[in-house]
Amino acid sequence: MDLRDRFTKVFLIALQKFQLYKFDHPESQKYFEKVYALINKILSMDEELILLLTGEHVYVNDKRTHLPSNKVNLMKKFFAERPFSGFQILQGSKKDEISLFFKIMIDARKKSASWVNKTKLSYEVKNANYIYHMGAKNFAIGSESVASGSQITFSSNGSPQIIKNSTKTEGKSTDTVQSETIPSTNNSEKKSMENSVLNVVAELDQYDLNKIKENEIGIHEIEEKYNLIPWDELNYLEKSQRIAKFKALPKELIGLNFLEMFENIAYEMINEYFKNIDEFIRKNIVDRRIKVRLSIIRNFMKLVDYLKKELIVKILGTYRFLIDFTNQNFKFVSEDFKNILENITFIILKKLLKNGNFENIQNIFNKIRVNDNFRSVLSKSRMFDYIHELLLVIKKGTVSFEEKEILEDSILMMGEVSAKPLLQMLMEEEDKNMRRKLISLIVDIGEEVVPYLKRLLIDDRWFVVRNGLSILAELEVEINYSQLKPLVSHKDFRVRRELIKYLHNVGTLDSAEILKEVIFKENEPELQQLAINGLSKFANIEIMNELWNYFKEIANDGDYFSLSKLFIDEFIKYTKNENPKFLSKLYSILEFSTSFSLLSKDQVTKLKLYLINSLKKDAEEIYDAFYRKMKKSNNKEVEKISKKI
Repeated sequence: MDLRDRFTKVFLIALQKFQLYKFDHPESQKYFEKVYALINKILSMDEELILLLTGEHVYVNDKRTHLPSNKVNLMKKFFAERPFSGFQILQGSKKDEISLFFKIMIDARKKSASWVNKTKLSYEVKNANYIYHMGAKNFAIGSESVASGSQITFSSNGSPQIIKNSTKTEGKSTDTVQSETIPSTNNSEKKSMENSVLNVVAELDQYDLNKIKENEIGIHEIEEKYNLIPWDELNYLEKSQRIAKFKALPKELIGLNFLEMFENIAYEMINEYFKNIDEFIRKNIVDRRIKVRLSIIRNFMKLVDYLKKELIVKILGTYRFLIDFTNQNFKFVSEDFKNILENITFIILKKLLKNGNFENIQNIFNKIRVNDNFRSVLSKSRMFDYIHELLLVIKKGTVSFEEKEILEDSILMMGEVSAKPLLQMLMEEEDKNMRRKLISLIVDIGEEVVPYLKRLLIDDRWFVVRNGLSILAELEVEINYSQLKPLVSHKDFRVRRELIKYLHNVGTLDSAEILKEVIFKENEPELQQLAINGLSKFANIEIMNELWNYFKEIANDGDYFSLSKLFIDEFIKYTKNENPKFLSKLYSILEFSTSFSLLSKDQVTKLKLYLINSLKKDAEEIYDAFYRKMKKSNNKEVEKISKKI
């Protein structure tokens, strides 16, 4: 590739950077270094460098560079915003001088030629000059002299002819320009030019806003009336500035691409960009034109989807506003709009999770929690998957204690929505500590989980039923008797054990009735004992009488000695704390005789002694009453046990 062509292409890229960044930004400096390297090569060959944009063509040292029209337009845009359309750099220019020259070039946007010359002098830039050329004529704007270095004339076909006219003094070139006569500009023309300065932004009056909303006027009429720079001539930051001031979107801008703007804005300017987009959305999302609303939110979604996870916090204020807007105007917002906002929600949540931004997840969950209408839009299956991801983060144990608490609080905020993923993970979890944590979270959600827990009780898997009962026990929520009764004879003893624990926690009359059935039907002595222990606190006299009858059947059976002792404990508690009328049955144990059972009477004697010792220890008043009655008794069995006391 020809050296001049290479210079043009690199310079073109540099111009793009200069429009996006300040000159001292690393991106600008990177391309300035590339441009400078090529300038040095050209100066070593031709002694000077002249770049000129004329009409539709770009020339470097009178050689036309072939560029696509869109590239030429980009260069045209750059120079159209400045009072010059080319420059000349002489041999002997130092890097610092060229650097200052380029800085002035960047700062010259919408400045006059006199400002450029004055600034160049103040910076003491001597070996680089601007060419004030417009169209096919070479003339100065606001300046009496044209840049020194070369005379530029034009051939019949319009191409520039550069006539070099340089002499060297003391090793340094000193050049003068032989320029064409420049027509003077009178005061009225200057004043007219000043008045024709175009603006980037403007406040539109209400009449025009209404006309825009009715699609009766477009962007061109607005630009003409408010003396605005044409939309296509704005850079992307300026475009964001303009729309931020618009309270109505002209029909030509429906479908405005937020992402394209973002991709072409300097990183150091993105805060202003996001501020402008936020202002624009807040002003225009209320537009009753459905097409406008959908266009805005679709393009916002594209932007959100494109943003890196570190930048997602920049749009959270706008997102929260959209939630409030949707919630307040729920009946008037289209289903498409709601669906797009749902997609935006999960894009944001996933990026926040990837970035470990747990506090903002918590804030969004809280926003969802208090906005009932918007919450109804969110897919339960997608929320299930997301909460499951949060639980996996907790399970991995890679977050701090404070972060874990934030995640747990976020999960609890969602209430019933969180119940299903919590239960699902609980069903599959093998680690005991993690199961305990999951159960704790489910319990903290409260009664909202009960409908899900009831479904677990009819599951074929024993551990699912057990976990359901375990959580119900901690919640102390009473379940219908008919749902629990089948579990009395469940094939797995672990389920039956959990059932007993649940029934004791609930402590109702119905649970006492089921516990009675467990005692009568249970083949595992351990579970029978578990069922009896504490039953007297919530059983009525009818249940206690049935238990008494069962006790009499097993009292003389050595296999049931431990169980019989537990019965005695409960009878004592019931008599002492619930119903003194049971005292007569309690005393009658002392009257049990060997004829009461075919088995050894020693079993009965042991139970009698256990009764006396228990009364002496835990129910002294009853013991004293029994002792006095025993001394007066003529019952042979009572007399026998009295001698052993």
